[in-house]
Amino acid sequence: MTAGALLALWLALPASAADDAAFEADRYPESTPAAIVKANPCKSGAQGYEVKDVLFSLRAEYRPVTRGLVKEHVAPIRRWTEKLKAADHAPRFTRELRIGRGKDAAWAATTQDVLDSMKKELRPGETVWFFMSFIGCVGEDPAFALDEYEPPDDGLDEEATSVVI
Repeated sequence: MTAGALLALWLALPASAADDAAFEADRYPESTPAAIVKANPCKSGAQGYEVKDVLFSLRAEYRPVTRGLVKEHVAPIRRWTEKLKAADHAPRFTRELRIGRGKDAAWAATTQDVLDSMKKELRPGETVWFFMSFIGCVGEDPAFALDEYEPPDDGLDEEATSVVI
């Protein structure tokens, strides 16, 4: 993990909690937004909001496609940050980043600080690990948040079969 990689939740936590919080990538099993929603479905015909907080990671190309946080996602973000005991930081989540491929892509709430860091650190088309939370449902629609990202290593290709010494 590079020094420039930011933890959105770490940014949202009070300083004392952030100091104690260490990012643990192994808590984020590899999956996709569609698979996570299939395993943890939003209730059919549901009204209101449902908090889920399911962690997962996704390896995808970085595409700086963003939009403002849609108003329907404000309440789930607030409830999710309340669950994390960081409700006063919910207003920092003002943007959403499109993460994934095709129909299996999802909009993930994030902060402008994280987007600024990505813009400096990443190039469009680079493969990146995105560590995400399925924060819950707005009626039948899933809502996600970006917890962390990890830029690619400048070292050996993961698919390499030989070692350079």
